[in-house]
Amino acid sequence: AAGLSCALRLARKRIRVTLVDAAERTGGRCHTVQLDSFGPCELGATWLHGTEGNPAYEVFQQAGLLPDGSARRNPRVGSQWLRSDGESVDTKAVKAVCKTFAQSLEACEEGHASYSTVGEHMRNDWASARAHLALAHRDEVLNAAWTWRERLQCAIDGCDDLSLQGSIAYANYEELDGPNVPSRPGFGGFSGMIGALEAAFREAGGKVVLGRRAVGVRWGA
Repeated sequence: AAGLSCALRLARKRIRVTLVDAAERTGGRCHTVQLDSFGPCELGATWLHGTEGNPAYEVFQQAGLLPDGSARRNPRVGSQWLRSDGESVDTKAVKAVCKTFAQSLEACEEGHASYSTVGEHMRNDWASARAHLALAHRDEVLNAAWTWRERLQCAIDGCDDLSLQGSIAYANYEELDGPNVPSRPGFGGFSGMIGALEAAFREAGGKVVLGRRAVGVRWGA
């Protein structure tokens, strides 16, 4: 989406731009699909983080991809945690782990981390909290829940390991003001945003080439 937005801006400045994508579509991880058993859903990007000064939110609004009022919020259907074999996991144990994780992460965000990296701080907190939680829940479930939540945070933050993130830098991260708004796949979702950007790019004279993997750049060719 960022590359497409950049290409659009250049094209509107009357700069000749060709957008090359190795996939058969533009958008990268922005991908809204229709599942027979579920309906429309997002496979990648899901949230618009902040509304003030957020260009993605502005495109969503301009393209009519967000409903008005209370309908903008997704219905709360709850979460269900399952093992790989389909067996249900103790919900209370998972929620207890998530609460501990959230408290530890909040300390990092507020600059109160006790270690130089986010991962070290959180795993130290987990070692302390785990002994107490183990009095009411099985170790196996607790450890699996913590590993899952840590991996989820890695996906959110875009890193392979939370220990790769410095706690000082983490505390200085700033988010856009305004609420976090979920996309609405039924109204087009993130693929709708990509479609709006691509249409505007083509209209501005831009060219899109799909299914071509870039192997090198020859300047001045």
